[in-house]
This record gives sequence, structure tokens and C-alpha cells, in this order.
Amino acid sequence: MLFKNIGENVQDYRVPVATDRLQALKNIASQDPVHIDEFLPTSTMDLCATYLEEYEARQQEAPLMTEMPFFGEFIFLRDRLREHVQQQRSPSIGLLHPPIGATTLFKEQFVAATGISVEEADASLRANGFDPLAADGDGADDVD
Repeated sequence: MLFKNIGENVQDYRVPVATDRLQALKNIASQDPVHIDEFLPTSTMDLCATYLEEYEARQQEAPLMTEMPFFGEFIFLRDRLREHVQQQRSPSIGLLHPPIGATTLFKEQFVAATGISVEEADASLRANGFDPLAADGDGADDVD
């Protein structure tokens, strides 16, 4: 919703990905009914989209901000949502409950699809300095 191409002088940090591995993971993820990137109900996302359209309609020509991209959009959206809540407008704004057990489910589906044991995959990840139970790599299980 907020993606914009911000220009030519932006550092590209993409790295090549093995397409066969990526496709295998996408196939597993497509079978999972939990969408870990969704954290807002559809009604709240629709409301945010409406407010952002209002913001864009008010802009003449938005200045290119490379140090703080989308700052104006963020402030506008924050203020509009705060006003929405204070005036008790409908629909009410909320968050979805975080998915519980997503890491375990994904591992089980991965094993079923690839035949690689969870212990083998975890050992390989740890050998490369990544804690498979930590979403942010700090050793805490943020997902389950």
C-alpha cells in the first residue's frame, strides 16, 4: 500500500535466491491458512487505505524524502486514526490476534514436502549462526 519507487540513487540490497528452494517454500506457505504478515482486520486496512487516498489527493507534488520516506503519510494516517478513535467512528479499529504455533506448523509442512528432518534443518541453521526458534535471531521465540 505504501510502496513507491523512490529513485535511482537508492542502494539495492537484493541478494540472489535459489528459485527452486524459494518455490518449495512458497508451495508450503500457500497451504498454510495463517498469513503471518496480516496484523490488521480487513475493515481497518480498508479504512487506512481510504485515509491514505485522502492524503494523496491533498498532495500537489510530494517532495522526495530519502532520509524519512513516508513520514508525511505516517503522520497523516496516525492523526486520522487517532481522530477516528476519539470520535468513536465506525468501523472500530483493531488488530488481529497473532498466529500461535506458526513456526511448528511451517516446520511440519516443510518436512512433509522435502523429507528433511526438523532436527537436521535446525542443526544446519544453527551451524550458520541463525537460531531457528527466534524470529529476530536473539534466541527468543517470537512467533510461537
